[in-house]
Amino acid sequence: MSGERPPAVLIKGCVQAVKTFPISVVITGEETLIQNELKKHKYPEERILILPSHDVIGMDDVPSKAFRQKKDASLMVGCRALKGEMIDAFITPGNTGAALAAALFVIGRIKGVKRPALAISIPTRKGYALMLDGGANSDCNARYLRQFALMGSVYYKNMHTLSAPSVGLLNVGEEDKKGSELAQQAYKELQKLPINFIGNIEPNQIFSHKADVIICDGFVGNLVLKNIEGTAKYLVDIIKSEIMQGVLTRVGAFLMSPVFRRLKQELNPARFGAAPLLGVSKPFFIGHGNSSDASIFGAIRTAVKVLDNDFISNITEDIDRWG
Repeated sequence: MSGERPPAVLIKGCVQAVKTFPISVVITGEETLIQNELKKHKYPEERILILPSHDVIGMDDVPSKAFRQKKDASLMVGCRALKGEMIDAFITPGNTGAALAAALFVIGRIKGVKRPALAISIPTRKGYALMLDGGANSDCNARYLRQFALMGSVYYKNMHTLSAPSVGLLNVGEEDKKGSELAQQAYKELQKLPINFIGNIEPNQIFSHKADVIICDGFVGNLVLKNIEGTAKYLVDIIKSEIMQGVLTRVGAFLMSPVFRRLKQELNPARFGAAPLLGVSKPFFIGHGNSSDASIFGAIRTAVKVLDNDFISNITEDIDRWG
């Protein structure tokens, strides 16, 4: 109920998911509204359930205040369902701050995890790289980044059945003495771990897939993501503007349309749908506030794959031993 788009858009993604995967989806929110929207679709009705809630945490709400005061919001109802094992995974495109608070104080962290981290999927030349933290923790110490590396490596390994995914530390240079005091301390910590740590990587090496897993603090990670979004939009606007300059460019664009379609599909964030919050004790995903039906479908697809891999147990083991 708390995304930027109408609930009808998100419900459409849920309907497509139950028609594609052998799962049930539980939708939290205003029951009558959800029922009316579901009547517009054909789907296996026994596989979409409604968990009523009577309040909404909006995008403009102060997370800490909303978390305390809106106990019957759709976000809170869904989190309690996950905590009570009524559902196996939870996805929200709502207020990120409130989602983080609910994950921490309703679901709880894996024992030994200091800070959960948002693991963001970034398209690259070889598929995608996983960057964490994507914005959950602006202030970090080397211990946090050490745990991010452990969790990110486990997650990527499980999702891709790789024995040793490469892990890089995002920095301003490749040398181990480069960067801030935090980066230099984190470098030493990551060297001690039983992971495939390849050292520092620079931002311009992200898209060439220098590393499968990219480690940074949430402040840097969020800046990187917003810069990527802004650059992508700028390039698309420039291309559109140039295409409209004359007949020849329009003809050229028509001939290139299959390439543009493939590029659009490759860069579409709906491929991943939502980012897992690694470090909480249950599968918990936070999507973009502007999530489309395709984004919700993509998020559910990711959750289904996650549930086929017991990565939380693996993270728990690694944190207990090396964290």
